[in-house]
Amino acid sequence: MHKIKIPYFILQAKDDPVSDYKGIPEEVHETNENLMLMFTEKGGHQGWVEGIFIPETWYHKPAFDFLNAAVALKPDFEKKAQ
Repeated sequence: MHKIKIPYFILQAKDDPVSDYKGIPEEVHETNENLMLMFTEKGGHQGWVEGIFIPETWYHKPAFDFLNAAVALKPDFEKKAQ
């Protein structure tokens, strides 16, 4: 992960029964500014549901926020990747 040269977002639920969050070292973002890690206590595997009467997933919200920020910073990342 230390070789990643483009913006990279990881959203990981700590209760995911398929992918163990411990496989992603939380301190890796401290050595690579291109990584953004978001760990949640709950979420299961592709869950992240909110709402009582009309449940909806919310994982797309931080993902789109990250993508919009990455697009806005694209010229800076293109320079660093060279």
